[in-house]
Amino acid sequence: MSSSVLNDDLEETKAIQSNDIEVKVESVGIANGKDGLTLKVDNINRPTDQLMTSPDGGWGWVVVFAAMMVTTVIGGSYIAFAILYIEFVEVFHTTRLAAGWIGSLAIGCGNILGIFFGGFVKRYGSRITCIVGAVITATGYVASAFSTDIVHLYLAYGIVSGIGVSMMVVSSLVIVMQYFDRRRPTAVALAVFGYSLGALIGGPFAQMLLDKYAWRGTLIIIGGIFLQTIVCAFLFRPLVLNQSSRQQEQNPESVPAMELDARVGKGSHGCISKFRNFLSSTVHMFGLTLLRHPPFLLYMVSGFCLSLGITVFLQHTPSRAVSLGIERHKAALLSMIMGATTGISRVALGFVANIPGVNRLLQYSFSAVVSGAIQAATGFAKSFPMIAVFVVLQSISNGGFYCVQSTVIVDINGIENVARSQALLCFSSGLGILVSIPFAGFLFDITNNYDIPFLVTGCIALLGGVLGLVANLWLKKMKTVASK
Repeated sequence: MSSSVLNDDLEETKAIQSNDIEVKVESVGIANGKDGLTLKVDNINRPTDQLMTSPDGGWGWVVVFAAMMVTTVIGGSYIAFAILYIEFVEVFHTTRLAAGWIGSLAIGCGNILGIFFGGFVKRYGSRITCIVGAVITATGYVASAFSTDIVHLYLAYGIVSGIGVSMMVVSSLVIVMQYFDRRRPTAVALAVFGYSLGALIGGPFAQMLLDKYAWRGTLIIIGGIFLQTIVCAFLFRPLVLNQSSRQQEQNPESVPAMELDARVGKGSHGCISKFRNFLSSTVHMFGLTLLRHPPFLLYMVSGFCLSLGITVFLQHTPSRAVSLGIERHKAALLSMIMGATTGISRVALGFVANIPGVNRLLQYSFSAVVSGAIQAATGFAKSFPMIAVFVVLQSISNGGFYCVQSTVIVDINGIENVARSQALLCFSSGLGILVSIPFAGFLFDITNNYDIPFLVTGCIALLGGVLGLVANLWLKKMKTVASK
């Protein structure tokens, strides 16, 4: 085969790259087959001129405050469902299992679809993504107010508002992590403090709205509150790309380079190269190459288990209190205790995570194990004071992993992969959330008490912590091998 033909074929195959991947051919193997030449691409380098410089302060603190306000509204809406949950059961004369799917779809479905929003953030930025998410969420809540059947709530409250909330969560956390490097754990801890602040005021606020405006009016007002977060989204000023920075060596914590085979030959190389180009772009768009990194894969499974377990604690604790004969206004106070304690823990342990030398993945795992163990033992708490004690203890543990949950993905995959890593983490967490509430409701319906649901889901959360410990050991081993 002449060199001119080879050169022509190489010209046509050099397009095997996406907007975010630069293909570097380090060796070419040639084999005579029916389809022509076989090119083996041994290494792929991402263009590091797309990396951003993290100012580690300045306007970043404004971004943190804006993100905190967004998560405050979101956290309040999560707790509001815990109050509305009982109302939906009574109004629509349905089971707890059926009503539980409303909240599971709202939190879980949106997070599952978050795998698409990582690419959306990368393409359009956090500001646009958050604004679009706020509008979609508000639309879902307002539409829910006109529901005449529980299926309508599945669609409007569950799916529509869930998609919007997921867009807001991904964009808010990504922009904060992009603005900070050395102070990233503290910044993220302050940003997610909003969830606790929302939980602190969300329960009593939702109960007040429910008493005064009924459930339909409550949903419309919550939808209007979500529209106010658009103001916060405008504060998400995009960072300027660092055009001069070039990363020469791949971070040992980063995902290994992909390997592609490109087959080219007369008559068929055009279609095949286009298909491989499309396939490569799709895989990279959704960050699926990150799943080849074992510690991150374990971390995703851990997130699934943790979300499945802890969501039951967050959503069913007030319901469990009511089922034990505790008055509803006292049950709403448990949400306040939960929010206040988790918030203080998030900030305090977020500062701890920022201390040099602290292993954030180990902090995440240990906190998850303790939280799961406490939840599994919740059945022993039957009175309001005892339930409050368990809520405080578990909330402290929850704050320990909440404050580093997003930061750990940067430790594992690097800041250059933060958008897609966050989206994949939302996806795995969303799967857990999707089944958690109805799963607990199902266990309640067949046992007629919450002790078994809390025991089972607590053990699942504990398993998530153990998987985090395994991921930590695996990551240490990879670092040791890479340093030799």
